[in-house]
Amino acid sequence: MGTPALMLPLKGPQTQLYRSKCVGVHMNEATSMVTITAYEGEDVDASCAITGIMQSTDALIAKGKPFSTMWHLENCPTPTMSDMMRLSTWAMSRKADLDRLTKKMGVVVPNGPVASIAGSLMANFSGVPTVVSTSAEEVHKFM
Repeated sequence: MGTPALMLPLKGPQTQLYRSKCVGVHMNEATSMVTITAYEGEDVDASCAITGIMQSTDALIAKGKPFSTMWHLENCPTPTMSDMMRLSTWAMSRKADLDRLTKKMGVVVPNGPVASIAGSLMANFSGVPTVVSTSAEEVHKFM
């Protein structure tokens, strides 16, 4: 598993918030755009990605500054029901902060029923303008 790389500077305006074998989370400090990218690979699992997403988002909430989030889930492994419950419980406990601080959310998902369900849940759960699509171009235009 990865560890939070809280505010570790990268080249350019990007800050790496978290990186593991499963997910990378970066923030453009100038635009407050957070990019969450799920990775693929033999030893990659959704639980590892979810842990990274939760830890890096907790760091963003602690900063208390508004941000937009671009999710790249095209390569994300299918989460188990247990993973989804863990993420849902975590998100519900932070919903007020997430709604207050998140300006926009864009989610790029792969084709398929699991992705559609996950994307729909994110869009319906969120109290902010959200676009979920299999088209990265469409999501980028929205953001």
